[in-house]
Amino acid sequence: MDVRPVHSLSWLITLLLLPTASLANLCTGLITDKGNYPMTQLDKPGYLQSVIDPEFGTRITRVTQTSDVTKPAYSTMPVWNADESLMFLWDRQFNKDDPNSSGHILLDGKTYEFIRNLDDINPNKFEELAWHATDPDIMFYPASHEENGQRIKHFIQYNVKTREKVVLRDFGDMIDSNDGFGFGGDPMYSSWDSDVFGFADSDTRDTHFAYRISTGSVSPNLSRDEAEHPAPGPSGEYFFWNAGVYDFNMNKLHTLDMGNSGEHAVLSRFKNGNDGWFGVQFGGPHVGSLVAYDLVTGEGRVVVGKSTGYPYPPSGHHFSAVRTAPGWIAISIIGEEDGQDLFDNELILVNANPGEEEVCRVAHHRSRKEGGRGYWSEPHANVSPSGTRIAFASDWGTDTVDTYVVELPAYNPDNVPDYDNGDTDNGDTDNGDSNDDSETITIDTGSMSYLSLLLFLLVLLGRHKSSKRL
Repeated sequence: MDVRPVHSLSWLITLLLLPTASLANLCTGLITDKGNYPMTQLDKPGYLQSVIDPEFGTRITRVTQTSDVTKPAYSTMPVWNADESLMFLWDRQFNKDDPNSSGHILLDGKTYEFIRNLDDINPNKFEELAWHATDPDIMFYPASHEENGQRIKHFIQYNVKTREKVVLRDFGDMIDSNDGFGFGGDPMYSSWDSDVFGFADSDTRDTHFAYRISTGSVSPNLSRDEAEHPAPGPSGEYFFWNAGVYDFNMNKLHTLDMGNSGEHAVLSRFKNGNDGWFGVQFGGPHVGSLVAYDLVTGEGRVVVGKSTGYPYPPSGHHFSAVRTAPGWIAISIIGEEDGQDLFDNELILVNANPGEEEVCRVAHHRSRKEGGRGYWSEPHANVSPSGTRIAFASDWGTDTVDTYVVELPAYNPDNVPDYDNGDTDNGDTDNGDSNDDSETITIDTGSMSYLSLLLFLLVLLGRHKSSKRL
């Protein structure tokens, strides 16, 4: 875990209630060597039925029953909500009476049972639906529609429980095209307090900016022929765009020495708190299935590649970040579809923190691309906030694509995630002028066992109570 300050009794209680899974090594119980584990025959499980991966020993549950395609919308956009009680997927035919219908569906995040169609929302693109990072009831999406002869381009906050919608801002004054308004051609998630989002007009390709909800601030526009948006890092202070790193005012801070800035990737945070870019590179100075760039320093390095003892990257990588364990990245890889060699047809989980690098082999996803449904058969691995489950799409050798969830040995359904949003504490900031006399103590939980941390916090709790009596 990251280093974080303890300001009050409420923070002490929060830390005392931390789930043990968030303090444990997510690789516990998983295969971590570089051997080949050839994929063998495994019958497709029935709806809400589970099987054990014969090679990697993990439990895989089928969570949909589709006649076409039902899958995670995209790897970078989390399917689980903040406390993992709910999850959403995209169904290419969610109205069974209408073969041309498509939309998002809502499932129970633990039992995987169907709850309802999300037929009251209309994101511009199916990938552009984002859970709030810490509020389990809230979603965000961009939407366009005609109103009084004008094209309205709204950024909407949606409560999945009450179905209430709030228009956060109309961007019609900034976006010229009808349907290009959104999170860009290859969408990325928000900052990890869900305060900062990046937008682009992917049709005209000349409008790219960031928006901060709490202040209503809109960044200057980056005008260039580019479909992608300036993607915010977890801090909301650094943005990745076209191999460059920018601040909120769109001042360029670094140019990253990467071969191709358009390769699939995800933005996350290192254990030291710095924002980072984590993705695949097939050429350039750093080549590998996982290359990491520090957005604060601009430095890049190979985490998983030939220089670290792994093969040249196979095809078909997609990435998903573990929000409660900075530096941990889930990856789906297609490679050779028969799954005979290292990384072919695999799901892996990687600790990319400097000096702690570890590759955990999770499961074979058993999906094809060339022999299956093309793009729709891509697994698009999507890791839960706690890092203990991975949702993925698979055709399982058939002509339909369902969603499955693989559970890691560290998974405990009774635990809920802890959140580290950097310097943001429910929107409150300490500017140094506070009259709060409470003691600030920094705890490096990454170097402590759970029992040690618990005992330490009990001591702090006692000190807190004593100081209140004085």
